[in-house]
Amino acid sequence: MASLSKRRFDQIQHPHSHSPALKHARPSTPAQDQEANFPPWEEMFSEPLPFPSLMFDNVESKEQAQLDFTVPPSHDYNLHDSIDSDPQIIELRESMDACGLFTFPEDVDTPYDENIKPVIDTLEELEACTHETSLQLKQAIHDDKGTAVAYQRHFGNYATFLGQAHRTLSAIPITATKVSLFLAMERERPKRTHNGLDIPGTRVGFEHLKQCVSALEYHRFNHKHEPCYKADPASQVPLRDDTRIKTFEKVAKANWPNVIADSHSRKAAGTSADTYTPQQLSKASVSFFNKANTPSRLMLSARDQAMLITLTCTAFRGDNIWTALLSNMFPRTLPVPELGPDATVEVMLWFFLLIKANQIPPGDLTNMLHIMKKLHPNFVPDHSDLAFGEFGYRSWYQSYLFPSSEGDDVQMSYKNHHARVKKMHKENDIAISKATHAGQGYAAHTARQHGATKESVKAIGWSAGDSFSACYDQALPLDALMGAAMFNGRNFASYFIARAALGNCF
Repeated sequence: MASLSKRRFDQIQHPHSHSPALKHARPSTPAQDQEANFPPWEEMFSEPLPFPSLMFDNVESKEQAQLDFTVPPSHDYNLHDSIDSDPQIIELRESMDACGLFTFPEDVDTPYDENIKPVIDTLEELEACTHETSLQLKQAIHDDKGTAVAYQRHFGNYATFLGQAHRTLSAIPITATKVSLFLAMERERPKRTHNGLDIPGTRVGFEHLKQCVSALEYHRFNHKHEPCYKADPASQVPLRDDTRIKTFEKVAKANWPNVIADSHSRKAAGTSADTYTPQQLSKASVSFFNKANTPSRLMLSARDQAMLITLTCTAFRGDNIWTALLSNMFPRTLPVPELGPDATVEVMLWFFLLIKANQIPPGDLTNMLHIMKKLHPNFVPDHSDLAFGEFGYRSWYQSYLFPSSEGDDVQMSYKNHHARVKKMHKENDIAISKATHAGQGYAAHTARQHGATKESVKAIGWSAGDSFSACYDQALPLDALMGAAMFNGRNFASYFIARAALGNCF
């Protein structure tokens, strides 16, 4: 396209008038016109100038290229000097050079045209769709964990409380004011059993209130994009940013020692303790087989008893046990110099983050599969699937230690594990607030009572807590293992099992 900035604008005439098409006129005196040797105004435009034959891209008519400038015809105008120096003319030249057109058709779409509205609707749909996808991913993560059940329970209690005590208030959207009303009631109530009955002489503690706030904040944060939340500015503020919520948590934490002291004083008067006793465990272990009158029930009873023993001997968290695989379990022989130069003890280890090495499977595993008359899995590694690393894949890696009743390679759900433990508590009159985590404290408490050190007890199901132990000191805490099995952790000579004395009789 020819550059208009290099052409003389004084050659362009308005197509519908003999008047000069200039927007701003600069009046001049007759003396100035005489000095510039310009003829009078009437003589300059006595005859129309021919329209310049300029080539415009995408221009179909001369009207589209018109320069709509208006200048009163009564003023003289110095065309040569003023046009080249006028700021608006300079800006016009730059615009025409960049776009190729100066005037715009009358039917040009504006930013508020209806064609833009579907784009806005699409963005709203995309926002709702992406939030829905995010909620589904989060739900998938929490479905197999205890927090999902606990969060639903806390939110249900919150909605029920507002529906009964404050019917004029809607539970949604969640705000700090509504949560403060709920916490004021929640902090005073007693603990409840698995079937919702209050436990006399108890009161919820700091951790319970903390989880209440976390559950409601989780719901608020994941739903704050909804219209009802956007319409309420108070619902956009995180709960723990509010002074009232901070005060409730701070006071609950400060008063927790008083709650413990009050709870122990009531327990001394006859309230059941919040931990296992050896008598309860013995009774529960026998009760698993009292109603095992079918092969399927016998299998489930044996599985549940093994879970209880594992929980009370390892100090693992409850959400670790039901996900354990057979490949996470392996035996090890430890020397016991206190008993003699050749004395050893057999221990069984569970390592849930074990990276499977290219090793021979444990002998006990092979014998167990043989005794139960199950088909031996394929121990030959399969290197065709690169997702399992350089050591390959083995089918027995998918066999669970405590499988579901549907098959050995089907994982038991957390809800099922929780329900089985609660059922055992109910059948044996065990009133404990914890379910799957009840054995964690029992194992540590038992090991400490039988002479194990604090650092050794940490290594049972937690960690040693320093970089030296993580990198160099991989020795097993034998005193804690002895203590958890109710032997003297300070005197290894107390360890004795009948199987070790039977030799090769079997």
